[in-house]
Amino acid sequence: MATTPREWLQSNGVDLSSGYSSNLQSALLVDTLKESNSALKDANAALKDLVSSLQSERDLLIDKNNKLVAQLARRLNPNEAANADRENRLSQLDLSKLPQEIVLRICLAAIPDKYQHDYSFAAGPRSPWFKWLNTRTALTLVCRAWNGPASEALYTDITFRRAGQIPALARTFRASAVVNAPNRARYVKRIYMDWCTVMSHCEKIVRDDLMYLLQHCTALKSFALRPHPVMWASHNPDAPIIRHRPHYTSNPQWLLSKEGNPAYGIALASQCGAGLQELAFVGPLISPQSLNLFCLLQGAVHLKTLIFGAVEFPNVQIGSSQPPTPAQVALPRLEELQLFLHNDMPRLHNYICGAWHLPVLKRLTLSGCNFFPADILAKHGEMLEYLHLRFVPSTSSPWRDQRPEFGFSRIRRCCPHIQHLVVPFLPAYNLLCTIDSPTLRYLDMWGGRHKRRVVELMCELGRASELPSLRSVRILPSALAHILPQDVPLICHPTDVSDDEVRMRTFPAARVLQTSWALLTDCGMDWGVAFLDDEMCDDDSDGSNYEPEEQGANENGDGDDEDEDDGTSWVSDSEAGDLASDDDTALSSEEESGMEYDREAVLQRYAQSQQEDFLFDDDTDGEESEELHVDIRARTDI
Repeated sequence: MATTPREWLQSNGVDLSSGYSSNLQSALLVDTLKESNSALKDANAALKDLVSSLQSERDLLIDKNNKLVAQLARRLNPNEAANADRENRLSQLDLSKLPQEIVLRICLAAIPDKYQHDYSFAAGPRSPWFKWLNTRTALTLVCRAWNGPASEALYTDITFRRAGQIPALARTFRASAVVNAPNRARYVKRIYMDWCTVMSHCEKIVRDDLMYLLQHCTALKSFALRPHPVMWASHNPDAPIIRHRPHYTSNPQWLLSKEGNPAYGIALASQCGAGLQELAFVGPLISPQSLNLFCLLQGAVHLKTLIFGAVEFPNVQIGSSQPPTPAQVALPRLEELQLFLHNDMPRLHNYICGAWHLPVLKRLTLSGCNFFPADILAKHGEMLEYLHLRFVPSTSSPWRDQRPEFGFSRIRRCCPHIQHLVVPFLPAYNLLCTIDSPTLRYLDMWGGRHKRRVVELMCELGRASELPSLRSVRILPSALAHILPQDVPLICHPTDVSDDEVRMRTFPAARVLQTSWALLTDCGMDWGVAFLDDEMCDDDSDGSNYEPEEQGANENGDGDDEDEDDGTSWVSDSEAGDLASDDDTALSSEEESGMEYDREAVLQRYAQSQQEDFLFDDDTDGEESEELHVDIRARTDI
């Protein structure tokens, strides 16, 4: 029960009857009340501090609980959590404000490795390579800030599949120079001519424009040419296209020649001397062309990679007792060499051994090599780290070396730094006990059908004999030797997979499973025959929505409209339609009469062909099918 102040004073013996005592009592009461109020304030402040500390502890517990919940969610469903985090970061990202260097790296990352896709017409207009090209073109349209880096990525890698692309690209570069636009020619790093036949009626224009491109692409680092297999050269009169159209006989191998006026080979020779690092001629070269190639290599001091196919060595000329002598070749920076060398090519073999100087050669691939090239290795194998003898022995083409064990036992002296060796599987010889190399780490063999445990025992046998550094032995599928690229052992490097890891590798005509002990054909692809992706095999698609691209240099028509050039299109649909309707008769008559086209006619013909769906007529059979890959239609020859 509460006590009043009067009662409290009376209980303490205070007399309240007098006035003095009354004032004193009031003063005491005030002091007592002040002390009580101060005590209550202190207690209230202490309670506030306690509440504040409890709230802080509560917030910490809530944060900790949220983190534990997030960790538990990641463990239960890691993909969903990662996607959520990625979407959150992307939602806060402004692509238009990215640095140009980062955008360029993004665009360059969209370019797949060159071994993944088939560039030829045989793959059709809806091939994966065509889809990839569309992606590169679309990157230039993302936003204004992306146009510059995306254009650089678009022009970095140029592939010519049709002769009309060459004048189209040259027209683009000429137009940009006139209007003071960015010089796109300086973006070009690689030019690849794949099955690009140059017909005689447009040969001069294409030659001049190709020479123009080689002169103005000052940053060019790689040039490759793969002639059409049906039209290697005009000296082959049995080719189907030559039988039916004798004036269609030109392949762009004249770019090797330094003779004539103008000398078209001078432009390529200038590139070799200016900084070209990779040069490839995938196809046979007849005698004059091989001489021109060897002369071209004299000035290729910057070359790091050289690839060429079968070479016809110069023969004895009329009126001379000796064949022409090729020039001495010194390539001080060459690190990789790929060539075709058979045992019936002794003159080429002796020429490479005696007249070539390759001081830093690290990777050597000899296709069709059915013998051990001891002389070449003795001359150029001092710095060699990778040796590939690409040959699959058979009854029709056996291994010609009578004593291969003698040659392989000399690897220690010929190649003191060898690390990766690729050879044919020779069951008559125990190569694991024959090869003598303390530095060899990886051994691949074409052919053989061994189980994993047998291959692992081979590796143990090699380490127990003369291969102390051997880490792995692999079996390569001989059935796919003609399909897979020459450098497939390097593409599927042994270090890319661990002991039990399996990695899928995609090539133009096969899918390969890479394991630590073998390269296996994907069982789902019918032993590596040509395949189509899921979108191309869709039964609901009738192919009616295909629209040909309009980039000239990249099969899309890289050229320019004379009024306005965005760098990705050189003729509109309406222009091409007018050209096709107005000039169809004139161009056809010129073709049949064998007349030469001028530059405008070549561009018009190419624009017309871009508006037509190609490639194959389903009802073509018999002899007509032989020329299907070359002369598909009259409108696709440029």
